[in-house]
Amino acid sequence: MDNIQDRDKRSSEGSHDLWREFNATERTDTTTSAALVRVAEDRAELLGWVGEALREKFGEMPETDDDDDFVLSHMGQVVWVRVHTNQPAVTIMARVAHGVYSRRASEVEIGILNRRSTFVKWSLVNRNIWQEIDMVAIPFAPRHLTNLVDVFFAAMSANRDDLAYRTGAKVA
Repeated sequence: MDNIQDRDKRSSEGSHDLWREFNATERTDTTTSAALVRVAEDRAELLGWVGEALREKFGEMPETDDDDDFVLSHMGQVVWVRVHTNQPAVTIMARVAHGVYSRRASEVEIGILNRRSTFVKWSLVNRNIWQEIDMVAIPFAPRHLTNLVDVFFAAMSANRDDLAYRTGAKVA
């Protein structure tokens, strides 16, 4: 029980540090072209705003696939940014590994990763390992999306190769 209380205390202390850092940050960037927060009337409007935020982040509009998902690339792999059709939400996802050797052993490895990660989650579908992160988009905040893309890419960079090795899977 002490371990859990220690972890909660450390977690709380870290969040206080983050808030102090945020509050001490000088906010001089008032020329941002994207609004801070928007409420979309429908999926089409949200889709446009997601595209605009991604264009601002990457300097060009990402391609879209047949499902209207935005297609990005990280570490030589496809990463999709999906605007849901039936709810105001955005999901960033990638198949980070495929062909796992043992489904049972892979579930254990994924379970360990999911306990360590706050935002990013991994799942096993058939013999493929998927990495996902979800964002509620009502209201839609472009900076939240672009920050989550960074979190997603960082988690993929930190975990993909090791996870593939431990599960006997292949990447790309």
